[in-house]
Amino acid sequence: GTLSSSGRAEITNDTVGLTATNIRNQPGLFFQANNAISGGSGVTFGDGIRCCGGNVVRLQVVLPPGPQPATAQSTVSITSAGPPGTVQAGDEKCYQYWYRDPGPAGPCGTSFNLTNAVSIAWLP
Repeated sequence: GTLSSSGRAEITNDTVGLTATNIRNQPGLFFQANNAISGGSGVTFGDGIRCCGGNVVRLQVVLPPGPQPATAQSTVSITSAGPPGTVQAGDEKCYQYWYRDPGPAGPCGTSFNLTNAVSIAWLP
């Protein structure tokens, strides 16, 4: 899967949207973390690589509609999806999408995978 972002990353006018494409038509989770793991190289996690870590915040669970490959889109305000104060002006956060990936088994046979990561710098 591939993750992309769009919109304005402004605390006072958050229009950021996250879109995961080329994924399975299975439940998935958009999440945010404080930094990239291993300088952005990530660590093996399921059938993919977890690139985001440190104070992970679950933003939204999504069940993508339609046939495979599917697309999942966030529909919540990123700045208000987590606990208050999670995103502040000047922060650079890491975002990723974690999704179920049942059979046929992936290379590690774990039944879940992740997209690439996206880094967003937040303005006032």
